[in-house]
Amino acid sequence: MKIFDYIVLDDRGKRNQGIIEGTSRAAVYEELRSQGMIIIGLREKRKLKMPGLVHNSASWNKIKKSQFYRQGAIMMKAGVPIGEVVRIMEGEAEKDGGLKEKLSSGMSLASAMTACGKRFSSQEIAMVEAGEYGGNLEWAFSALADNFQRRETLEKGFRMAMLYPGFLVILSLCSLTFVILGVLPVILDVFGDLSLELPWTTRFLISVSQVSWKIVFMAAAALILICLVIRAVRRHQGIGSYGDGLVLKLPFFGRLWLMKDMSVLLGTLSMLLDSGIVIDKAVDSCVALCSNLCLREAVQEMGHRLARGNGLTACMRGDLYPEFIREMVSVGEASGELSVMLRHGGELCLEESENKIRVIETMAEPVIVTVLGLIIGFIVISIVWPMLELMTAYF
Repeated sequence: MKIFDYIVLDDRGKRNQGIIEGTSRAAVYEELRSQGMIIIGLREKRKLKMPGLVHNSASWNKIKKSQFYRQGAIMMKAGVPIGEVVRIMEGEAEKDGGLKEKLSSGMSLASAMTACGKRFSSQEIAMVEAGEYGGNLEWAFSALADNFQRRETLEKGFRMAMLYPGFLVILSLCSLTFVILGVLPVILDVFGDLSLELPWTTRFLISVSQVSWKIVFMAAAALILICLVIRAVRRHQGIGSYGDGLVLKLPFFGRLWLMKDMSVLLGTLSMLLDSGIVIDKAVDSCVALCSNLCLREAVQEMGHRLARGNGLTACMRGDLYPEFIREMVSVGEASGELSVMLRHGGELCLEESENKIRVIETMAEPVIVTVLGLIIGFIVISIVWPMLELMTAYF
């Protein structure tokens, strides 16, 4: 069976729209005509399959999740029951063990999502569960859609801010290596045949140009190996957390990473509190959102302290939490508007992250080009200098 969106006029001239199921477009068209409807528009609805039901949750990116929850919220706003929403959204993604079958067996949506294993995160399940209990599942879906879209946009900008300078540096190093080891030896061999005292810049350049390609390839292999070792060691909880803590102390990039994680953490925490989830459970659901292992351990410890009855401000200890965040949380707890202050704090962190990303995107290219120009200038001077001395001695 296929799903169609329709827009019609009834016998009173009133405009209506909705969703109808049928074997083909012609069959649906005849069915609507038989009801006395004047058909304005009839379009087959493209089913958005849920990749999380087929592939691992890692392959289901945040944009697809945002689309899923957004489209689900729109359908629920149109009055479509949740079972029908899941059936339409799920499509033919999975015949056995999908949400549709679990809902048909009498399970709630949150229980069905839990039964799907790692396909849904803890904050998604908590939001859906609160939405079901509070009767505002449509709002929960809309909030999740906004949350995933904001997180994907921020993380994409963060990845680009890290990759763009690295790409320029690697490209510059490859070009310089080719010039120094491939082109300069041919030019500098001329100076070796001359009985002329070469300046130190030229002697240094000759020494560098005599490095063999084998050493360059070995150095590149060693660098790749070091990166792989760092990635493997980072998976170790203690060592990885200590290393990420050192990264957070870096003047610029450390602050950027912290603000990026804090923005996601505070925004999601505010969303969970607005849905009625208790603070300690909300914090526990947000632990996995922190990409920095040091911050993740701190948030996990904060959840344990909250479960023992401490306030959120008292649990935000150490240098990881910015001072303005602690002050906003303190004001929120005193005024009873904690979720509002957390949301504003997340927005401030997001704004700072975006500003730093723009600085990297703006300054990376000029800085790298300047450094590259200085190196090339040094090479040119090292070649031209002995030529000028030779001309002076000749004339």
